[in-house]
Amino acid sequence: MPAPATPATLPAASAASAAPAAPADAHSAARRQLLGPAAPTRARSAGSAGSARGGVSKQREAHGAAAAAGEALGALQERGDQLRNLDDKVQDLANDAEDFHAMARKLRLQSERQSRWLPF
Repeated sequence: MPAPATPATLPAASAASAAPAAPADAHSAARRQLLGPAAPTRARSAGSAGSARGGVSKQREAHGAAAAAGEALGALQERGDQLRNLDDKVQDLANDAEDFHAMARKLRLQSERQSRWLPF
């Protein structure tokens, strides 16, 4: 026969049952530390935690997160395209500058050669 529950053994049992709640408190503390004290938290009702409605809500959240990730990926790809376009323009500008330099040098040399033969 098991020993009857006494007040001395009850706090130990309640302390053991309170242990799983500590990670949630740690999560809340970490959330407050990262997002600040004014960060909104979603209140969960006890009735919807295990209901089918909670599953639909989680599906909507997952769909929303996937949509946000898709938008972020699209924006990232667009930015990559813009950077590649900018890089192409910079390369064209550098090539044009080299061509300009070569042509200016050629004209200077040609002008110097012609001025030696002029009578003045």
